[in-house]
Amino acid sequence: MESTIVLISKKGKGVQVILSANFIEDLVSPTTTVNSDLTKETTYANVNGFYNVSLEFGYNAKTRINTNAVLTYNFGLDSRVSNTVNINNNILFNTKTTTVKPKVNAILNWKNVLEIAPSYNVRFTAAKFSTLDLQNQRFSQHNIRLKTVLFAIKDFEWRNDIDYFHNPKVVSNFQKNTLLWNTTLDYSFLKNKVTAFIKIYDLLNQNTSVVRINNSNFIEDNLSSVLKRYFMFGLKWRFDTFNSK
Repeated sequence: MESTIVLISKKGKGVQVILSANFIEDLVSPTTTVNSDLTKETTYANVNGFYNVSLEFGYNAKTRINTNAVLTYNFGLDSRVSNTVNINNNILFNTKTTTVKPKVNAILNWKNVLEIAPSYNVRFTAAKFSTLDLQNQRFSQHNIRLKTVLFAIKDFEWRNDIDYFHNPKVVSNFQKNTLLWNTTLDYSFLKNKVTAFIKIYDLLNQNTSVVRINNSNFIEDNLSSVLKRYFMFGLKWRFDTFNSK
């Protein structure tokens, strides 16, 4: 049985707050037994005690710095507390995970010629196990992003998207830092109906996908295969809608 309750949902001028809770009873959960020869047997049982509570807060505002520049900014906080129930080797235990993610970003537009949008977010995760066989864990993941758009030359648009990721707690043989830079140059013609573009993905050829994942009974550092640097050329054609008679 599952029930979800939205306790608070408020959206006013520049402010949004959402507090919700989700409770699950009689959830079918795997029960794992590891034998002496290291083989595993999995069965299933109905257990109670699963829940998930989340709070989202956001604030945004816009201000004109002068006749040429407009600044839009916002900051927020996402937090979540969840509890799962696990059965390993006939031992029932809880895993309580708390995640807090503050974030801030801004967009500066100068005379509709240049747009700069920096942002930063960090996710703090704490995993607490009720069994002494598993060690409690704390780790974080950081992301800094810078997006720019340049409209200085007529019919041209140059966009950059730079991401920096930092995972300080991953194991030593994994890359802790990643810098990803994508850049795109657009040229519009035929009265802006056609746009030719060239995009370079991962300009620095440094892209990796390393992330620490918190599971119900273990912590995993995951390294995934990802695309490295590549180039893409293309055309985009905009079709105007017909006026209704």
